[in-house]
Amino acid sequence: MPHPGSPGTTFFSDFVVTGTVGGADATSTPDEVTALLGDDFVESGDESRRLRGYELVEFARQRVSHEDPWIGLYVMVQAHRLEGGGPPRLPVPARPPSPVSLHPRLPLRLGQQFRQA
Repeated sequence: MPHPGSPGTTFFSDFVVTGTVGGADATSTPDEVTALLGDDFVESGDESRRLRGYELVEFARQRVSHEDPWIGLYVMVQAHRLEGGGPPRLPVPARPPSPVSLHPRLPLRLGQQFRQA
């Protein structure tokens, strides 16, 4: 995440507080989003689902049939891309840790299930 006060932090904080990006939110129609954010986007989907991406931002919509209007589902900001992309700072383990390595004090044996009290 960028340092506090950086443009990326300001952008993300504004989205969290307002739920909008450039005035567009999940209730905005596709035409309204285009008018507010421009036509430099990538879109995928089919007649009932649509995902539109503007670099850091994605708008998801759905509709029952091609005759129905699009209904906004969500707007998502790709916060992990705010520093300019590239690999994540923390290395991803090659395989998930075993339950024993997560809880070394629990005496687990193969085939035994852990139950919470």
